[in-house]
Amino acid sequence: MDKIPIVHIKNITDSTVLKIEGTEELHLIGFGQDGDVQTAPMSSSDRFTDLPSGIVVPLLMLTKCQHGGLMLTSHNKDVSCFVNKERLTSEINLLGGSTIEVADKKLRVFIGPMAKERRLLPHTPGVAVSRTPPTKPGRQGENQPLQRAVSEEGSDWFHVQHPSVDPDLFEQSASAKELGGLAASFLTKQVHMYTDSKLSSKMTDQIFRFLQEVAEYQRNVVLGYLNEVTSYLDEMPESERDKPIHAPAIKLLVEILRQILDPLSHVVLCLQLLRKFSHFPQNIPIMIKCQAAAAVMGCMAVYLNQEDVQSNCLDILAKITSYQYQINEKVQIRETALEMILRALNHHEDHEEILQSGCRTLSNLTATLQMTLESWLDIPYNINPDVEEAIVKYEALLNHIFTTATSTVQNILQNYMNNIGIRTEGRRFLFNLSKMTQLLTKKGKRCMIVHEGDNEEEDENSRNTSENLVTPTVLAPMRTDIETKSILRHDGEKTPGGLRKVHFVDNQSLTSSSTTEENSDEDEDDEVTFERRKEAGRAVIEISETRKLTSTEVRNFNIQTTPNAEFLSTLESSVESCGDYKSQK
Repeated sequence: MDKIPIVHIKNITDSTVLKIEGTEELHLIGFGQDGDVQTAPMSSSDRFTDLPSGIVVPLLMLTKCQHGGLMLTSHNKDVSCFVNKERLTSEINLLGGSTIEVADKKLRVFIGPMAKERRLLPHTPGVAVSRTPPTKPGRQGENQPLQRAVSEEGSDWFHVQHPSVDPDLFEQSASAKELGGLAASFLTKQVHMYTDSKLSSKMTDQIFRFLQEVAEYQRNVVLGYLNEVTSYLDEMPESERDKPIHAPAIKLLVEILRQILDPLSHVVLCLQLLRKFSHFPQNIPIMIKCQAAAAVMGCMAVYLNQEDVQSNCLDILAKITSYQYQINEKVQIRETALEMILRALNHHEDHEEILQSGCRTLSNLTATLQMTLESWLDIPYNINPDVEEAIVKYEALLNHIFTTATSTVQNILQNYMNNIGIRTEGRRFLFNLSKMTQLLTKKGKRCMIVHEGDNEEEDENSRNTSENLVTPTVLAPMRTDIETKSILRHDGEKTPGGLRKVHFVDNQSLTSSSTTEENSDEDEDDEVTFERRKEAGRAVIEISETRKLTSTEVRNFNIQTTPNAEFLSTLESSVESCGDYKSQK
């Protein structure tokens, strides 16, 4: 019993301290009636029945062990609890100095006697005391480290003056460990302070060890990074030195991926950091300039079986594809990148995260190319030869992408219809496919403005091209056992003026419809009703057309003024090529 410790719980929010002592093993921590944090001892039998007096909302259960340890578990499933920024999901060993965040309170645990707070002496009347200590005077001939400049207003804020870094010191230093540590400190600062992600202690140690190893056999790469960082800092004014400097870090990671593809842990770390930097739109032109896509595709080709490598690479390519190229710039993600993407999708067909990233990359690529192509189509025809050449190249690239990747995307959609992420990105890609008809029509109209005499030929070429893009042979067939026929009007066919009828029948054989006879007036002797039947799956369409015979038809069929019986037999034998003759008005 003597080993049971005394525990102090300090509420950092309002600086109140709770003392837990005694021989009881179980103590309940919760909110009192006034909303403050309270503790109360409990017995094992009352643990899951009644609440002790003074506690309204239970939060945590603290167990004091006989050997001197502490156990902490959550007692309220509706309130989240974090211990040292880690979510409390089960019973844990509680150490002294741990920070507990529950509800809107922040608590700190102290085991044993708690030190008394220091008494603050009152200010001396008439003497202005600064809140911060005075700066240490610098020695002559040495660079001063960090200096704190206190503002004249006497506020609590201060700005840090960065030391001037001499590039010659880097080259004269013979220790690769020092160079790697300095480069890692700059890199971790850019990731930790100027990105939306927080580095864990494990990943920080990996970065330091990684750059120290790189500095041993690729010293020039680390030196180039440090020299570029110092040049950026020298060019920036003092007020802007707290802004992010991502360009040197991106170039460093891309250069490492070009030269070093072993071991796998270094490649994965570089891709993870490069993926963090790719989330910022202002970093995309830098990645295009240093050709990061080529380095990423090299990693995809070497480590095809590694899921983490493929996932990070596809996420990086999805961001790079959002860049809109100028007329004279070459598209970096072309046929080779498309082959790498489809290769990853086919090889990891069971990994949903990779499939979603691959579909996102394809949809972003086609959307960006179409957006650029549409902006160039607004330029008048034959003003700039480079524009016409770029339009031809972009159109050919889009046709190649849709022809090659459409069947793969549709197969993924059929297999993962319940995954909303894959379904969204896949439908975006198919929507871009349907948009090609609009772009090709716009291109044809653009050419018609100059070549008015070739209107029919240009329109026919654009129509044929669009039909080839949306033909069902490009898409994966849904059902192959049913032969469907089109019920739409073909080009050049006149719309019948008669009534259209659609009948749905069962699996039995279709029976021929009875012939309808209509009474006509004496002044409509030349009106004839034609009925045509078309089948589309299980549907039978009957099209009736009632019209007068033209003079040309009468002359071709040798129809003259004859008795009704002779007229009927002559007409029945003459119009077999025009349709099924049914009745005469």
